[in-house]
Amino acid sequence: VLNYLQNAGTDHTYLSIWTRLVNPITGGLYLFSFLILLQYSLRCKKFLWLPAGIVLGLMTGYVFSFTLAFFLVFFWTLVFIIKREYSQVYKLIKILIVGGLVNLHTFNYFLFLRTEGSNNVSPFRSGLLETNSFLLNKVLIVTTLIFVVTFYFFRNRIAENGSSFSSLKLWLFGLIVSSLVSMNIQVVLGYAIWPQHFVQYTNIFSVLVLVSSIVLICEHKFKIIGKLILILLIVLPFAFAIKTVDSYKFSLNSFANEQRYAEALNWINKNGDNNCSVLVNEKRDKLAPFIAILTKCNSYHTSYVSVGLPYMRVMHNYFVLLRMEGVNEENIEQYLNENKSEIYHEYFFRDWKDMFYESRDPWLISISNRSEIEGWINDTAKSIALSYKEFLKKDFYEEVTKYNIDFVVWDENSGLISPKEKMPFTEEVYSSSGIHIYKVLKE
Repeated sequence: VLNYLQNAGTDHTYLSIWTRLVNPITGGLYLFSFLILLQYSLRCKKFLWLPAGIVLGLMTGYVFSFTLAFFLVFFWTLVFIIKREYSQVYKLIKILIVGGLVNLHTFNYFLFLRTEGSNNVSPFRSGLLETNSFLLNKVLIVTTLIFVVTFYFFRNRIAENGSSFSSLKLWLFGLIVSSLVSMNIQVVLGYAIWPQHFVQYTNIFSVLVLVSSIVLICEHKFKIIGKLILILLIVLPFAFAIKTVDSYKFSLNSFANEQRYAEALNWINKNGDNNCSVLVNEKRDKLAPFIAILTKCNSYHTSYVSVGLPYMRVMHNYFVLLRMEGVNEENIEQYLNENKSEIYHEYFFRDWKDMFYESRDPWLISISNRSEIEGWINDTAKSIALSYKEFLKKDFYEEVTKYNIDFVVWDENSGLISPKEKMPFTEEVYSSSGIHIYKVLKE
């Protein structure tokens, strides 16, 4: 936070990959809705276990919130088994069963990915990491220590107030346990799912535990200091928001530039057939995402290759863009050497250890074999160069139309040459505000 406040709006801001807002918001809504339903279902005999199970099942769309919720249920199951409250155990099992039934399709898809499917679609390209490395999160460690110290010194107070304080202690302890287990399940399973995303919610859990501990301490001692701390906790988020409220100004030029796309997108909607395909000639995805979002057409190419896109299609699209950019047999090796990040970060990474090869995060460095990755990058560059030379020998029209394509879009501000030069089988059908649309002439 200090680094951000000191360098806000400059190119020198470095935010750790452990710095996460609660995003996506739907994951947070599902998670805390589930926590509320779980609490009420354990406190009454009504059928609240049913909606709790449904919400749990819906959460698997975002595995991080689901994992935390699952291990919290597991924690309470163990608690009630120890306390021999088997009616509560039965209720928790029903929640898990309902969640499982809601998610049969998701488990089936996961099994498909785990076996890499039939098109070289690997779960490791979607964030699964192979490691048994233990992960110590500093925020969770500090939170755990404060929690233990607080409830140790106030154990007599807890005993005097009966079940209400005891229940609070267990709930807070459950939040800590589910967080620690979720971020370290790889120690047992041998696989981790990008733990940097768990902190989107474990940090919030830590805040809940810390605020509860502060309230408990300051209820009997240091009342004035306690009130000041609580006021500070309320004021800080607003102060941070005020400090960053004008951050949108740094993206105004980008927003203004994107307004030029509106007319071209409308033209595609009016003139394109349903499920038409559009190739955007650009180095980085800017206009291409709008094709899929705001038109009835599909995007021929995307750099978002980590989920469900077959490896051979990724390579095909990459070669098409290289050819349109003018990369030839003589300079392909030089191009790949100067643009290695396109290999390990954008298109051909095997897992996210490759993707974040240049990351400064200590944990990610500790589980990665940087020398092996560097060797793989060099070998892959050689392989890509050889394959690209073979691609250049083939008829470009036949290669491009191997997959459905109707239009090619080019932005004069992209820094790339007009696709017409490399695609004589197209004709220009639209030109405005620096955006050009070419129709592919089918043989």
